Amino acid sequence: MYLLSLLTKRNERALDQLALEIARRCRSDVQQRLSVAAHAMTPHEAQGYVRSRAATLIRREATAALSRRGKLSHGTRQALVKRATDYVVPLVIRQLPSPVVAVRKAG
Repeated sequence: MYLLSLLTKRNERALDQLALEIARRCRSDVQQRLSVAAHAMTPHEAQGYVRSRAATLIRREATAALSRRGKLSHGTRQALVKRATDYVVPLVIRQLPSPVVAVRKAG
């Protein structure tokens, strides 16, 4: 059991590292897909917007990365896509030219 636990943690770290690499590689392409409207969004709106704009790029990059490594299980690919997306969202939002509006005024 202990050995299995060590192997699982090692695989998790490797998957995390790969997800971060994918997020960094996709960041500028995702930024180019954003419209000016992203600057006026609330943080939650901006997060969802970035996720939607990143989806195709992240999936494509994850598939390519896994195929280069000879591993292409569906579960691994899904986990990698989710983690890379989770990493790319804050990377992109931090790079927006103007800060995302914290609260939208009622009215």
